[in-house]
Amino acid sequence: MGKALFDSHAAARHVFEAADDALGYSLSRLCFEGPEDQLKLTEFTQPALLTVSTAAFAVLTEAGFTPDYVAGHSLGEYSALVAAGSLDFADAVRLVRNRGQYMQQAVPAGLGSMAALLKLPEGKLDAILAEAAQGEIVSAANLNSPDQVVIAGHTAAVQRAADLAKAAGARKAVILPVSAPFHCALMTPAQERLRADLDAAQFRDLAVPLVNNWQALEIRLGADAREGLFHQVPNPVRWSSPSVSSPRSVSPAISRSVPAASSPDCCAISIPHSPASVFPNPPISKNWPCPESPVSELSPPVPAVRWYSGVKGIEVNTDEKIRCPSCGGPDVRRSLRGGILDALMLSFHRTPYRCRGCRRRFYHYEPKVTQLKHDHTDDHSQSVRADSKAG
Repeated sequence: MGKALFDSHAAARHVFEAADDALGYSLSRLCFEGPEDQLKLTEFTQPALLTVSTAAFAVLTEAGFTPDYVAGHSLGEYSALVAAGSLDFADAVRLVRNRGQYMQQAVPAGLGSMAALLKLPEGKLDAILAEAAQGEIVSAANLNSPDQVVIAGHTAAVQRAADLAKAAGARKAVILPVSAPFHCALMTPAQERLRADLDAAQFRDLAVPLVNNWQALEIRLGADAREGLFHQVPNPVRWSSPSVSSPRSVSPAISRSVPAASSPDCCAISIPHSPASVFPNPPISKNWPCPESPVSELSPPVPAVRWYSGVKGIEVNTDEKIRCPSCGGPDVRRSLRGGILDALMLSFHRTPYRCRGCRRRFYHYEPKVTQLKHDHTDDHSQSVRADSKAG
C-alpha cells in the first residue's frame, strides 16, 4: 500500500521516511512488502493508514491543492488534523501506533465483534439494540449513512442485533472481520490509556476547520481537537447525522471533496476550485473509499479528463455527446443495469450505456453527482457496499 505514491513523488517519500524514523522500524517496507498478516495487526494497520493518507495529502499540497475544511472517519481524523496543521505527523504516527495497541489489548480476542446493518428501516435501531443487549454491550459504532449503520459490542449481543435487524426489514446484516469492537463502551480501557499520550502531544489551533467525529461539529482549537480524539474512542463516529455541519452546508463556495487516502479511514479535504486532475489517467477502483460528501455541482466546468471504464479509457467532456468507445457510434442508450458511484479526485457518476451498433456495454463518467455513496466500517475493517459485499 502506498508504493505508487512513494515511487512517483518525493513528497510522499519524505512522509514514509518520517514515519520510519518516528516509529523506529521500517513501516515503509511493511507497507510495500508485508507480510500481510503483520500488516493486519492493528498496531501496524493504524500507522500504515495514517502514513499513506498523509503521503497522499503531501502530493496534493505539492500540486496546489489547499483545503478549506478537513474531516476524517475515525482513524482518519488524525490524518485530517495533520492536514490542518494541528498535529505534527511524527506525533500523530506514534499516537495511532499506541492507539492500536490499546484498542487490541482492551478486549480479549473473540469477546467483541462488529456488524454492518444495511437499509434498516428508519426508527428501528434503538429498539433492536435494547432488545439485543440482554445485559451485554451493543451500540451504534459508525453512523455512516442513512442506509448503513455499523454496530459494535459483545459478540453474542452483536449477533442477536444482526438477527433482529434482518427480521425488522434490513437488507443485510453482515458480521465484519475486525480485530476488536471499535467505538463502543468496551473501548473505555483504551480511551483511558490514550489520555496520557494525547496530553503529552502538542495540538495547535487548526489552520482550517475540522468537522469532528465525536460531535459532528466544526472545531478550530487545538484543545478541542485533543478532546475529540479522546472522546471518539468509545463513542460512535457521526459521519451521517442530522447535526453534521458538512463542508457544503458551511460554505457554498466549496466545490469538491477529495479523498486523501485509499482506506476505510480516510481524510476528506474539501477544496474550492482546484485543478481538475492531479494524477493523469488514474485507474478507478470499484472499492475506492471516500467519505460521503454532498456534491451538488462542479464549478468551474471540468475540462476533458481521461477516465478508465474498466476495459478501455474513454474521453469525457461535459459538453460532448456520448459515443461508443469500441465502434465510435453515437447511437447509444442507457443500460437498464444500475450504475454505481465512484470517486477519484473529483466525483463522477458511473452511468452504464449500451451501443445499439456493436451491442457493447460500457460506462460513461458524468460529473453530475448529487451524493457520493460509499460505506465505511471502522479502523481495521474493509469497506462494505450495500449492494454487493461486506468485509
